[in-house]
Amino acid sequence: MAKDLAAQYEPIIQGAAKAFDLDPNILRGMAQTESGFDPDVISGKRASKAGAIGIMQFMPETAKRFGVDPTNPKQAIFASAQYLRENLDKFGGDYQKAVAGYSWGENRDDYNRPDWVKRLPPETKGYVKQVLTHAAQRAGSEEEKPAAPAQARPTDAIPTAREETTYEKVRKSAAPIVEGAGAVLGGLAGTAAGPAGTVLGAGLGYGMGKELVEAADVYIGGKPRREGIASYFYLNPSTLLRFFFTSLYLCSNLI
Repeated sequence: MAKDLAAQYEPIIQGAAKAFDLDPNILRGMAQTESGFDPDVISGKRASKAGAIGIMQFMPETAKRFGVDPTNPKQAIFASAQYLRENLDKFGGDYQKAVAGYSWGENRDDYNRPDWVKRLPPETKGYVKQVLTHAAQRAGSEEEKPAAPAQARPTDAIPTAREETTYEKVRKSAAPIVEGAGAVLGGLAGTAAGPAGTVLGAGLGYGMGKELVEAADVYIGGKPRREGIASYFYLNPSTLLRFFFTSLYLCSNLI
């Protein structure tokens, strides 16, 4: 049954990989690892302990973020392809980090550290290993087979990539303005302390602007919050400290 379903969804996987310029073997490996092409999992009849459902095991908030029904395999596969493409763009084309981000969340400082792999939770390490193993096995089996002639598919068989939301369109132009304004205001506030104060103020102001944009991503754009002790405010401890010292610094120079 699982093999039959895997074959049934293969054209969708290929189409989604092509639409978002992905390695189809990685995308297929994710589907295999997430649901095992189990019909009860795909239909949502059986969910994970955490509440993830569907062929690509979307959590409800992630499905809402991408505007899809996770029990609709075509929608779920294309949404996963979009999510993976966003992660690849974020991590400079690193599939290992992109796949880890799909499972563990992409907004973590750990990915910027040289030992980021060691920082992954055991379940995420296992997830990444399974996905890459499935992908490598499929790639190896494809190399052993003679190339088959390409078959044309109806143009309406594969949905087009999701259009950007109004928020995403506004964010592209607004984010640099907010971050730049923070840098300018911070720099002006720091002029009283000389050149070093200007540079420090600009850097702190830029950081505050960036945090405002990221907070908007959560509360307006629907992205998942960061996890941690201060996730309620969408701020991690280092950010809280930066906000405190930035506010103290700016106020002391403006008053």
